[in-house]
Order: sequence, then structure tokens, then C-alpha cells
Amino acid sequence: MCWIITGLPWSPKYSASDTDGLLAVPVLLTLFTAVSANGNSWGIPIGAIFDREDLISQKAFKFALKRHQQESWSRDPYFRFNASNTVDIINTEDNFQLASAICRQMSHGVFAILGQKSVLSADIVQSLTSTFHMPYITPSLTPSTFRSSDSSFELHMRPDHTRALIDIIENLGWKHVHFLYDSDEGLQRFQHIHKMMRNGTVQWFSVVRFTDINDIHDDLRLADVPDNKTVVKAFVVDLSSEEAYRKVLKQDIKINGQANYYRVVKPENQEIEIETFCQKPWSRVEKALFPDKNQLKISRIPEVGMNKFGYHYLFGTLDFKSLNLSRYRHGGVNVTGFQLLDEPEDESPAEDDGSQDFTMSRTPDEASRGKWSQGFVPEKLPIKAALTVDSLKLIESAVSYLLKNDSEVFRHTFRRGELYNLNKTKGVPCSTRPPTPWMFGRTLFDLMREVDPVPEGLSGTLQFDQDGYRKDYSLGVYSMALDHGLQRIGTWSPSHSFVSIHNGNYTGFDPDKQMNESMIITSILSEPFLFRKKRKDGEPVLMGNDRFEGFAVDLAKKLAEYVRFNFEFRVVADGSYGTKNEENGTWNGMMGELIDGTADLAVAPLTITADRERYVDFSKHFMEIGVTIMIKKPQSQRPGVFSFMEPLSLEVWLCIIVAYLTVSVGLFLVSRFSPVEWRRVKGEGQYENDFSLFNSFWFSMGALMFQGSDTCPRSISGRIIGGAWWFFVLIIISSYTANLAAFLTIERMVTPIESADDLANHPTIKYGAVESGSTLQFFVNSEIPVYRQMGEYMMAHPEVLVQTNEEGIKRVRDSKGKYAFLAESALVDYVNNRKPCETTSVGGKLNNKGFGVATKRNSPLRQAINVAVLKLKEEGTLHTLHQTWWIRKGQCGGTSGNKKGKLGKLSLTLSNVAGIFYILIVGLVLAIILGVTEFTCFRAKNKREDTCTITGDGCLKPNDVLTNDGYLKNTNTITTLCTTPNDREDWEVAQEFNGTQVHSQRPAPPSYDACIGFEKFGTGPDPDTEVKFL
Repeated sequence: MCWIITGLPWSPKYSASDTDGLLAVPVLLTLFTAVSANGNSWGIPIGAIFDREDLISQKAFKFALKRHQQESWSRDPYFRFNASNTVDIINTEDNFQLASAICRQMSHGVFAILGQKSVLSADIVQSLTSTFHMPYITPSLTPSTFRSSDSSFELHMRPDHTRALIDIIENLGWKHVHFLYDSDEGLQRFQHIHKMMRNGTVQWFSVVRFTDINDIHDDLRLADVPDNKTVVKAFVVDLSSEEAYRKVLKQDIKINGQANYYRVVKPENQEIEIETFCQKPWSRVEKALFPDKNQLKISRIPEVGMNKFGYHYLFGTLDFKSLNLSRYRHGGVNVTGFQLLDEPEDESPAEDDGSQDFTMSRTPDEASRGKWSQGFVPEKLPIKAALTVDSLKLIESAVSYLLKNDSEVFRHTFRRGELYNLNKTKGVPCSTRPPTPWMFGRTLFDLMREVDPVPEGLSGTLQFDQDGYRKDYSLGVYSMALDHGLQRIGTWSPSHSFVSIHNGNYTGFDPDKQMNESMIITSILSEPFLFRKKRKDGEPVLMGNDRFEGFAVDLAKKLAEYVRFNFEFRVVADGSYGTKNEENGTWNGMMGELIDGTADLAVAPLTITADRERYVDFSKHFMEIGVTIMIKKPQSQRPGVFSFMEPLSLEVWLCIIVAYLTVSVGLFLVSRFSPVEWRRVKGEGQYENDFSLFNSFWFSMGALMFQGSDTCPRSISGRIIGGAWWFFVLIIISSYTANLAAFLTIERMVTPIESADDLANHPTIKYGAVESGSTLQFFVNSEIPVYRQMGEYMMAHPEVLVQTNEEGIKRVRDSKGKYAFLAESALVDYVNNRKPCETTSVGGKLNNKGFGVATKRNSPLRQAINVAVLKLKEEGTLHTLHQTWWIRKGQCGGTSGNKKGKLGKLSLTLSNVAGIFYILIVGLVLAIILGVTEFTCFRAKNKREDTCTITGDGCLKPNDVLTNDGYLKNTNTITTLCTTPNDREDWEVAQEFNGTQVHSQRPAPPSYDACIGFEKFGTGPDPDTEVKFL
């Protein structure tokens, strides 16, 4: 009975402390009977070795083990895996720890080991497993360049994608490539790629290793070396883990349980407790333990400006769809990668929001049909988890095969619940001399490598070659670029290489095949797409394709160079794009020539529409356009005389004036009430205040003009008012100065209309389009009321329609703003940038559509042209052509590509600053007038005062009378003088003229207006002598 208890299948949920089984004696007796009858109720021991930072694989192993135990009860209750004492969590890059863990597990007794390894520990794993014939199934991958010997007992679950990288590089046509990696495995893979591509087709521009994946600014700048030979910089990024790719892409790693995946860093002296399995979704399977940090921000590619147009990245990850590339799409960068856990094409991939629970699995029936069970989305499952589950499934398939053929095959392998090798030694100890191999090692390894039927895992068919590497697998190839989001472009497999979604290779044609037949390309004269070259005097007559130039000619040359065909340009006979005659169903223009076989291709501004698509085949659009409104450019509204006041609104100016008055009056009142502001007059017992009402206004004005004043407040209340006013002035003046430049230099155009609604409702402006173009059909067939109203108007007034674009443009220029032309934005943008620079566009794009290359229905060129257009778009050639014909050759400055016009200084004219000159002139004139007036008045007054008659009694003015209103007592000799004591005392007069102090018994009144006579005495009169005022 003791043998039965210890030999029972073990589950992680059971432990030695469980006593329920010991108490259930009837159950044990029944089980003993069943065991005796079958004799094969062993718990098959398997070992597992995980890196301490890889919680994903640990949890996946627990999940797979639990699922196996649950399914074994219904399938074979006497065959269950046991991993109770054979799971080690170590640093797999430490050879000593890894070797000790392998030996410990073999000594304990295991059928096979599921473990990880690295490039540094690959040799020790190969040595131990081959010596003791111990099957070692690893989700890790050592590059196949350094494959182990034939005696290796390792099975690599992770497919080797080295050949896939080479094939994609060749299909993309890269000639100059940068290689970025972060591990020894990446270096070995680069050596393999370099060795296999020594035919000179690829030049490795730079090979850079990321020394610290958390800080790669300098490494990225080192890799981003100038390359003048290519338009697009090509980078192969081969990193050691999917998490490393997320760091490079600057995906934030948080510890609050919300991000998709986490890297675990174990703090010193702190144990990591793994939670009960299957309690949380995979988005929270691993939790980060970063002390004193809430969020880890990592600087990556976007911060060094390498996520824009001109860069193409090929990621070596096998979990490409798990990367968040949303912020890279609109920058113009191209990204390509691989997906191992790939959905069928009819299932739309969903964004990994981290909400998927790893509790669903594929049932056996569904696995045989290759279908996923409901609720399980494979691309949301981490690669490491899927490979770990498949590893256990592989061991299970091999053991099941042995038991199926011989149910007693392991009967003598176990004694009292322990595994014995060759019926001699317990387990497979490393210490035996000579080494004793595991007796079932070779059999299990061969079965796992070539078991029949081949098991179907989460990562595909589990088949291996003689070296233990995966074969017969496939990788989904995905791409993301500016013109499309994440999309599948094909598949890659070792047997078929790269196969695009177009049922061929990436190009879709044989690049070595030369087409002998010359293709007829129809087009239409429409600048800048196609126009005739201007022949100078003395030059020979141009013939053939040399007669034309333009965007369409350059595009046709690029397509012919890529697809390899000859062509001849022909201008469409009737000058029409192509419209359908509803009566007889025929087409005119370029569409008609394609349909009747007159032309093979149409390279022109031909819009892709559903109606046209029924009769011809279009390529992917080579240019995105939309209908826009062209009008005559209105006259620029030059700045007014007082434009310097426009930076601030009228309300603000009024508020500033009110604030100025309030502060000035407030300062005056505060100074009047504050005793600190009053100071005593020297020599007299009276006080005066500097902040009179006039001085208060002058102080505020000086601060407002940043000039200051001689008078400053001395009281605390006065200084508070002054400081607040200074702060107010600082902000107002700074804001005013910041806005002033724009108002003085920008000449505004006031357009009569701003949108399609304004145009439809404008009473005087007429509008029209090309009669045979798709623009008119857009308005006629539109479901938007405003657009449909415009279409009905144009159909009801055929006089507003034109036959060609040139006619419509001329009509806009000659209409003096009374006609608007509706056309594609590509044409409008080009015309707006050409002399005489009299047109502009308003309202933006009214719809979104594209120009495409049209071919005859079911033409053999269609596929090649389609792929060629995509290729030109990815390389940036189409963008370069657009820049050449729309920007660099512009004639209106600014956007013309003229660097001098772009970077030159914009000078202000006199009209921009005339207002401030006017204010200066008015101020000068006003000051002169006031100064002259003041001088004249005072001169006349002084002349009147200086006219008087000298008498014996003193100085008499005309009409003066003698009064006895005041008298003085002389104490010494005083000089005789005449003065006007309006605002001074008599003693001040004497003091000013160096006389002796005069004492008065009664001061003269302030309004006393007469000459005061002082009689000069030789020796001085009697002190009581009186001197009368005159």
C-alpha cells in the first residue's frame, strides 16, 4: 500500500501534507486493484529549468502541466506528468548554475528536460545532454550556423529565421544595410547572414551592438551614418527578445498591471512570489519589481529622429504583431517583420490590449482541423508561452506513443515511486564513472523528432530535422508604412521562401525576363504630369518620348526600369480623361483607348473610381488627392496706419487706459494720506509732497513706457501700487511685443469664401468643373446635400463647365474673383505655385481619392505594375518625384524650393510702421506749439511787470497806489529793489538778494502785486524806522 501512495500521479496542488488520500481507504483499495491490473500508473517525471526573469515561460509551463493533468483523467488516468521536485529557476547564463541544475534533475530522475539556454551556456548543455542521452527541449535558439554535432540531444522549439531575413532583404532589393543587435546570438546570426550573402549584392554600412538596451541613444546615432547612395536607409534589427523590441520602439513599461508585458528585476534579498496560475490575464502575468519607481521611461528610436520618412526597418522578431507601431505609421517610416503565431487570413487581427486571458486552449479536434477555439486569439499569446506549451506537448506525444505500443514499457523503470536507470542506479547521476546514459533517452529523442502522427502545436507543426531544428513551419510576413497600417504581405517558409499575397514572390514577375514588346502609354497634357518640352532655337526636333516631360514621364521610366519593358508615350486623341456614354455604353478619352486596345497603360492623373474599375484594372494609387476649390487670389490686405495697435484688441486698449488712470489717481490719493510721502521744507515749519496729481500721472506713464521717472514712492502703500503696476506693464508689453512682429509682417488675404458651403450659397461667384472628368461625377452622385446641390447647379448651367483643366484655370484668372474651379488638389497645388501666382485654394480637400496606373482588363502587366508602385512608394521615389515637380520647380517663392527666398529676411516697408512715425511727428509739432505759446505768454507778462517809475519813495508801476497794508522793520542796511511778491514772503526776497534777514510783523498777502521799496541807509537807521510798501 505504501508503494501505491508514493507512486500516485503527483499534481502541483498536492503536497505531502494532504491527508485526504490517506484517509480514503476504500478509494485506495480500489485504485490498488486497478493499478495491479494495468501496472502503469507512474507519474512520469520531467524536469524544467527557467531563467529567473522569465515568468512567462514559468506560468506557461504550469498551465500546460495543469491542462495535461486535467485531460489525462479522461484519456488515461494512469499517465500523468510529475514535476514536483524538478523545477529550477536560475540564471541560465551562468554555466555553473545551469550545469548543477541539469545534474540535479538527472540525479533525481527525469524522462526529459524542458529548459532554457543562451549562447554562453550552449556548450555545457550540449556536452551534458549528449553524454547522458538526456533529451533537452528548449524554447531558446542558438543560431544554426553553429549547430551541434550529430550526437546532440537538443530540440529547438523556436524556428530559425536567419534564412527568412536574407530572403526579405533580397526581395526588398536592399543594397546598403545597417545591422543592429544586442546579444551574442545576434552577432552569430549576422555572421551567418554575411557569409551567405558574400556575392557582393549587399554592403553592410554599419554593424552596431546595443550595449545597454535601456539607453541606446548613442548607439542609434552611431548607426545612423550618412548614406548618400540610397534614398531609404535600411536597418535590420535583431534583438534577443520580444521585450527588447518594445524597448527600442519606446513602449512604456509600467508596473501597475496595465501594460502588455513586463520585465522582472529581482531586487536583492527579496523573494519573487509567483501567484497562483490562471488567476490573471496574460496582460498581467508578469509584474515588475522596480523599487521606488512608478514607471520606466525608455529612450528609443523616436527620440533620435529615426522614425520618419527615409527609414525602413526589418525586425527579426517572431512576434511582430504584438508590437505597438501606431506612432510610427504617420511618421513615414516603413517597418517589416515576422509573425509565428499567425491567424488565418480571414480573421482580422486585433490590437493587443492586454485583456486576453490565457485560459483557453485548442481542443484535440480543433487542433486536428487547424482551428482556434472560441475566445483564443493566438497573436495575443506570447511566443515564449506558446513554445513552452508546445514543448510539453512534444514530450507527451513521445511518451504516449511508447505507452500505446507497449503499456508495460516503463514497468521496471520505477521502484517505490523512484526512477531507476538500467535497473541499477537511481536516476541518471552525473557522478558515475564511466557515464551511464539514460536508457530511454535515444528512443524518446528520436520519437519527439520523428513521431507519427506529427503533433500540431500552437506554433505550427512540430517537426524537426536531424540537427534538432524546426522544419516545415511558416512565418507570416507583415509590413506597415505611411499609406497603410499593419497588413500581411505574404508568408515565408523554408521550402518555399517568401511568397507574397499575390501568389508569387515579392515583385510578382521575373526580374531577369526582358519584355520585347513596346507598350503604348496613353496620357493627357496636364502640367505637371505631362507637357511638351520647349525647344530652343537651333536644337534638333524632338522625337518620341523626348518630346514630353513631367511627373508622368518620370513615373513611367521608373516603372519601366523596375518591370523591364519598353514604352511609347501618346497623348489621348480627344483630350479627355474618360466618361461613359450612357446611351451606347462606350467610353471616350483614355478609358476608351484602354478598353478598345489602342493603349496598354494609362499613366496620367486618372482618378480611381468604382465605375472605371469595372472596365480597366488600376494599380495601387501612386498619389493621394481630393477635390478642392480654386479661386483667384484676393488682394493682400496690407497693414493699416495704426496696425501697431492690432496685437491688442480695442477692449484691451481701453482696459489699459482705465488701469493707467486708476493707478495714477490711486497713487496720488495714497501719497496724500501717507505721512511718509510728506517732507519738511528746509528752514521753515511747512511740508510738501512730491506726488502731486501731475507727478502721479507722469510716474505711471514713465513705467508704462519702460522709462521711469525721477520721483518714486516712499510709503509701503505707494510702493505696492508701483510694484503691481510695474508687473502689469511687464506682462502687457511682453505680450504686445511678441504679437507685434506677426501683425507688421503678415499680409492677410480676405477670401470671399472659405468652404464649399460658402461657395454654394454665394450669390455672385459661379463655379464649375471639367465636363468629362470624375470631379463633376463626384458632385452629381454625392450623397452629401451641399455637394449634390453643387452638382445639380453645374448640370443645370452647362456654361460653367469647361473642356480642359487649362480652360478652367484661365477662366479663374480672368474672372476677377467671380469664378471658382473645382479640380483635383494635385493640379490646384501645382497651378497655385506657378506664375503669375494669382490663384489659391480654399476649403481643403472635399473628398479623398487617388491617381492610379490603369491597364487593360486582365493585363499581364497589372500585377507587376501594382508591386512596382508599392516598391517605389516604400523607397520614397514617389515622394521625391512629387517634391521635384510641385515644390522645387515652383515659381512663387516660399514653397518653391528656393532656399534664398525661404531663408531670406522679410523686411518691413514704410507702410508697416507709418503709424508710429505719424505719432512721433504729431508729438513733436504739439510740443513745439506749446513751447512757443508758453514762451510768448510769459514774455509778455514779464515785460508788463518790469515797467515802473522810480520815485523818492521807491519804484512805482503805472496805476500803482500807495498802501499801508504792510510794513517792515529794518535791522540793517537793505538794498532797494522791485519785485512781485505773489507767492513768496518778504524775508525770502531779502535772503535771495543777499540782504540781511528781514523781520516782518505781518507777512505780505500772497496776492500783493506792487513794487516794494527798501531804502538803503549808510550806517543804518534806527531799528524802529518804518519802511512802507509801495
